[in-house]
Amino acid sequence: MSTATRQLAARRCRPGAGRPQPARPCRRPGTRQAATGSGDHGSVSAETAVVLPALILLIVQTALYAHARNLSQSAAQEGLRAARLRAGSAATGQTAATSFLAATAGTLLTSPTVSAARSPTTATVTVDGHAAAVVPFLTLTVHSTAAGPVERFVPATG
Repeated sequence: MSTATRQLAARRCRPGAGRPQPARPCRRPGTRQAATGSGDHGSVSAETAVVLPALILLIVQTALYAHARNLSQSAAQEGLRAARLRAGSAATGQTAATSFLAATAGTLLTSPTVSAARSPTTATVTVDGHAAAVVPFLTLTVHSTAAGPVERFVPATG
C-alpha cells in the first residue's frame, strides 16, 4: 500500500474541525480488525460435536424401546387370540405368543418370557423382556399384558 493511500485513510478517520465523526470505528488499512466479544468463538461447534452424538444415541435407543414394546404388545395380543378360542388353552396362547416373537422380534427383544392363564371366563397373556441396548449399561424392561373374555356357549334364558 502506498504512503499516499495510508495518509488519506488516516485523515478520513481523524475527526477534525468541521469534519463529522465516522459512522464506524476506523482501522488502519491492511490490518484485520480484532474480534470483539467474549472470546468463545468456535465453542458452539465443540459443544455440538459432544452433544449431537449423545442426542442421536438417545433417539435411537428410544426408537428401539418403542419398537420392542410394540412387538411385545403384538405378541401378547396374538397369544390372547389363540388362548381365548373355545378350543384354546393357556398353553396354545403361550405357544402362539412365543412363535410370534421368534418370527418377528429377532434380537430386538432380549430374554423374552411369555406366560398365559385361562379361567372359564377370561384369558390373559403376559410378555416380558428387555429392549436391545445401544447405550451401554442401560437396561430397559418391556412388559405387556393382554386380557379378554373366553369364547363360550351361553344358553339363552327366557
